[in-house]
Amino acid sequence: MKPATILLLAVVLSLAASTALVYLSPPLTSAPPTESPDLIALRAQIGRLTSDISQLDAKVERLAAAPKALDQPISKDAIARAVESWMQAHPASPTAPTEKLAATEAETEHEETAADLDLDSALAKLRDPNVPDEEKQALWEKLRGSTILDGVIAGLQQDAERNPNDPEAQTQFGMACIQKVLTMDEGPAKGAWALKADRAFDRALETDPSQWSARFCKAISLSFWPPIFGKQGEAIDQFEILMKQQESRSSHRSEESQTYLYLGNLYAQQGKIDKAREVWQRGLSLFPDDQELRSKMQ
Repeated sequence: MKPATILLLAVVLSLAASTALVYLSPPLTSAPPTESPDLIALRAQIGRLTSDISQLDAKVERLAAAPKALDQPISKDAIARAVESWMQAHPASPTAPTEKLAATEAETEHEETAADLDLDSALAKLRDPNVPDEEKQALWEKLRGSTILDGVIAGLQQDAERNPNDPEAQTQFGMACIQKVLTMDEGPAKGAWALKADRAFDRALETDPSQWSARFCKAISLSFWPPIFGKQGEAIDQFEILMKQQESRSSHRSEESQTYLYLGNLYAQQGKIDKAREVWQRGLSLFPDDQELRSKMQ
C-alpha cells in the first residue's frame, strides 16, 4: 500500500475509533441517543477523507505509469533518415547530381575499411571545409563501425569547447553527437546524446543566427523526435525561421528546397493539408525543378 494511502487510512481509522467510542459509551439518560452536530461533522469528514484516498491512489497510479522523458526510445531509423537528409542537403556543388556519390563509390576500389581508419586522419578530414559532405558522410558510416568513433567525437567536442564562438565547430560536434546516437540501444543515454546535439546546434545559432546548417540540423532532428516530447512544434518554428531567412536573400542554393519539403510534411502530419500545400507551392515557385516538391502538389 502506498505511503499516502497508509497515512490517510490511519487518520480514517482514528476517526472511526473515536466514532465507535461515542456509540459504545453508556448513555447518561434513558432517552434514545441522538447524533450531535459534532458527530455529523465527523461522519462527513470521514467521507471526504475516503474520497481523498481514492483520488490520491488514482494520481499515484497515473504518475507511476507516466513515461520518463529520457526513457523514451528515439528511433535509430528516424535519426538515420535525418542525418541522411542533412548530408543530401549539402552537396559538393549546387548542381551536383544525386547519383554522384554512388558513381564515386563505384569507381573507388581502394576505399579504406573501418579497421584502416586512423584517428588523426579521420579528424583532419572531418575538420577540412574543402572535403565534400558526401565524403564526410561515407567516413561517418565507417566510423560508426570502428573502435575510434569515441575518439573522433571527443576530438570534435574539444574543437567546440576551444572555439565556443565558431558556429561550424559547434555544428560539427552536434553532427558527431547524432552519429553516437546511431550506434546506441534505446534508453536514457541515447536521449542524453540527442540533447547534446540539440544544444550544440543552439550554441552555433547563438553565435550566428543565420547559420543555415546549424538551424537546418536542429529543425530536422527535432522533427524526428517521438511525438510524446512535443518537439514537432519547435521543428516547425525553426523551419519557419529558415524559410524567412532564405526568402530574404536574392539567390538560393538548391539544398534550401528541403526547408519547404520538411515544413510542409510537418503541417501535413498535423492535418493542416492546406497549409502544407501552401508551403510546398511556395518552395516550388523558387525551385521549379525540384521533383520532391512537385510530387507533393500532384
